[in-house]
Amino acid sequence: MAGLAAVTATLPRLMGFANEPEAKVFGALALAETVVAGITDFKHYERGVG
Repeated sequence: MAGLAAVTATLPRLMGFANEPEAKVFGALALAETVVAGITDFKHYERGVG
């Protein structure tokens, strides 16, 4: 998940529109991906509960 957030955050720079207003959307998406990964209990699924 952290890798996906990192790629999402760097896409505007890689695609050449880092200074455009649209690049802020990618920053917000990367932040949202980081938050979701942080609050997800991955161990819950590894234990087989649920």
